[in-house]
Formats: sequence, structure tokens, C-alpha cells
Amino acid sequence: LSLNEAVRQILPVLGAVDLVIVSMKIHYLNQALIENALWTLVILGRPLGSFEGSPFPHRMSTSISHVSQFMSDPGVGVVAAVVDTIRNNTANPGVLAKAFWAIVNLSLLDCNKQTLVELQVIRLIVKSMV
Repeated sequence: LSLNEAVRQILPVLGAVDLVIVSMKIHYLNQALIENALWTLVILGRPLGSFEGSPFPHRMSTSISHVSQFMSDPGVGVVAAVVDTIRNNTANPGVLAKAFWAIVNLSLLDCNKQTLVELQVIRLIVKSMV
């Protein structure tokens, strides 16, 4: 469902992002669930009208936007949840790959960049590679 751009705009409004974050917190030991939850955040975090991981508009689009404020709202806690997942899974390549991918899409939003720096996500990424 979340591959369709129109649906990706509706899912956060219906509370999908909140449900994903809550499920990650409750089931943090379930690696399969965490990987699928992160993949959902990767898809929902893709810019609308652009390429994956790119802040520049697609040639067929006049502008880009992200799904909504849900991907940057500290109250929802997407950035914090992804960073916490990295901290708790430093030895799990499947989880880390999806978490890092989610970080790429989250970092396309200027408002998330400072939060990522404050949470020392670069240090966590390097630490997980050692």
C-alpha cells in the first residue's frame, strides 16, 4: 500500500506512523517486526515527486514534498525511534541496513538534520561498523 504516492499521503493521517513507532517500542526484541517497521518508515519517508534519497524534484514533477509533518514531528518520535533502534541493534545487519536507509530519507527534511546531529547518529553508524 505504501508504495503508491496517494496512499502514502493518507497513511500518516490515519495514524500509521504512530502505530509503527508504538509497535517498535513494544516489540523491540522482535527483529522481524523491527525490520518490517523500519522498511515501512523507509517507504513512508520517501519524498513525494522525487527520487529515493534525493531532495531534488523529479523531471516530471514541479515540486517535491514529504508525506507530512509526521516524519519530523518530535511528538511522533520517528527520528528518536530509528536512532534508538540503531543503539539497540548494533550487531544486526538487517536492522541496521533499514535503519540507515530510513535515516537517509529522514535527513532530507531540514528540521530532522539538527535532531540527528544532536542524537549523534553519525557516531552510532560508525560504531556499528566496527
